[in-house]
Amino acid sequence: MPPAVATDQKLENPGRLEHRLELQGLVSAVRLLRSIGHPRAEEFAAEAEDFKATFVAAYRKACRAAPRWTDARGRRWPLPPTALYGQDGRVMRHPFYFDTGPLFLVFAGLLDADDPAMQATVRWFREGPVRRFNRFDASFSQPPVIYHEVGSAEGCYSWNPFLSHQLGDRTRFLEGMYSLFAGSMSRKTWISCETRGGITGTVFAAPLAIHLARLAVIDDELRPNELHLLRFMPLAWLGRGQEAVFERMPTVYGPVTLRTRAARDGRSLDVTFKPAFRQPPGKIVLHVPPLAGLRSVRVNGKALPCRGKRKLTLIAEDRPEWR
Repeated sequence: MPPAVATDQKLENPGRLEHRLELQGLVSAVRLLRSIGHPRAEEFAAEAEDFKATFVAAYRKACRAAPRWTDARGRRWPLPPTALYGQDGRVMRHPFYFDTGPLFLVFAGLLDADDPAMQATVRWFREGPVRRFNRFDASFSQPPVIYHEVGSAEGCYSWNPFLSHQLGDRTRFLEGMYSLFAGSMSRKTWISCETRGGITGTVFAAPLAIHLARLAVIDDELRPNELHLLRFMPLAWLGRGQEAVFERMPTVYGPVTLRTRAARDGRSLDVTFKPAFRQPPGKIVLHVPPLAGLRSVRVNGKALPCRGKRKLTLIAEDRPEWR
């Protein structure tokens, strides 16, 4: 994409924000075209892959020229840029370095969470030198940090939980989700135009938290053509004798209704799974919650022994029935 203004800093450069939107438009179009058997679907799929490969090559080149910082153990880390070239050095000291910066690339599908550039970036916000000077009663314009897994300036731009989601880091994922619910909107008015510290921000912090909550239980983003159930479901939602209900939750495959009820003795978990797929995924995986004493899971009335197992394959392309 050509240079343009990607944020309200009014800086013109080939930033990654617009590249993410461009790629997601292509990916979404390909998914739709494939679902209806359109003859040009694979043409646009190849375009999306080429777009990603071209961007990644250009971004890695920009990363090699990035400034570096030293952590408390003396290790040197790069500060990955927000633009492919022409970046203003002030960007890395501005909250937008967190809001619209490199961490967005994982959510965008342009880089993986374990990529060295992404690990260097998230380490900067979690333990970089600016963290020791951060004041939570100070101005929005101070350098941002990650605090309880959300951004210290505008919580609604916390993309780091998507790194934890991809890496399987249950603790950090749930900390970010709960922090967004508790800290990025008013607990008096239940609106999200108020962020931590009383800073006026945009209103999508609550939808982001709800999206993470949906991924914790019904996940259609972990891998292509797969649906994952209960992967990060909080244990608080699995209280003994209590029912949790997720009614007609949206997925790329169609709406899904999921109900769970843990036995009062904690030894079994009942799961009722009723999808209304437009196009079923090739694989459905149920992740066994880390409940102490859990011995079996019943899915739609069928018992599946789970002792010592972390996940159960319910449906696969080569096994189209419950296992």
